[in-house]
Amino acid sequence: MDDRFILIKYNLLSLFPIYKCLYYKLGNECCLSEENEQAMKHRRLFATCDEFNGMRELFLNSIRSLVELTEQDLVLLSLLMIILLFSQDSSMNEDEPLLKDSLAVDRAQSHYITLLWNYLVNKWNGIQAGKYFTQLLAMIFRFQSGTKRFRDFIRVQFMISDAVNRMAPLMHIVF
Repeated sequence: MDDRFILIKYNLLSLFPIYKCLYYKLGNECCLSEENEQAMKHRRLFATCDEFNGMRELFLNSIRSLVELTEQDLVLLSLLMIILLFSQDSSMNEDEPLLKDSLAVDRAQSHYITLLWNYLVNKWNGIQAGKYFTQLLAMIFRFQSGTKRFRDFIRVQFMISDAVNRMAPLMHIVF
């Protein structure tokens, strides 16, 4: 149970771009789930900070790249989300505790990596699958870097505004 909590807590933010990729509409530069008034309020709130706008552009560029690379393939994106969920230390957070049963987590992740590899090989030949897999890894590394930058930004903004103390306990733990 503790390992599950740690994996979800530290990897949830890095899954967000993949989730957004599922709803992204390439033609009009927005996500389906963002076409509501609440999303516009959030965007206006963060738009006051120039640094956030740069991160938003980085985030959108990452999503666009992932959409182009995966063509929003549901199976591929689902496998990526599961693999990233089982990734230890992928959050690049120095506060992340060690897992109690890291071997079981490694086995689970290896199983899904094998499923992903087999899916790619069935879709293309082995050489093309290897090239594609390398592109996916590069994309994941960009997501990790961007996620770390975003998490650090949010942490600083909440500490400055003392908003963390007013958040729900679960969200306080995540941030």
